[in-house]
Amino acid sequence: MELPSLSLPAFFWHFVKQQPYKFFFLIFVSAVIGLDHALWPFVTKILVEALSVDPTKVDLYSHLFYPLSFGLSLWLTVEISFRIWGVIYAYLAPNLEASIRVEMFNYILGHSHHYFSEKL
Repeated sequence: MELPSLSLPAFFWHFVKQQPYKFFFLIFVSAVIGLDHALWPFVTKILVEALSVDPTKVDLYSHLFYPLSFGLSLWLTVEISFRIWGVIYAYLAPNLEASIRVEMFNYILGHSHHYFSEKL
């Protein structure tokens, strides 16, 4: 068996092509988690602004409803995303590792005894 190239990106791409949907969803879920981490300071800012309003002039509960519901939805999104990421990785990692082992073993079997005795 001939591997595509000796460069690391080509080697990695050879195995990514075998399971493209799993890698796509893994990257997508990682981006969602990153977006969640980027939005938390904004949610905190909105919550602090809502708490700094004079409670005698505004109904505090209606003023806090949107920041708290946005924060809760972000929290649920990241929790679900972590679980999805874990499930995808649990299926992806063993298959990827097995593919690399099998293809590398087949690649090594293609070399002669001379290759190992003289070059290594």
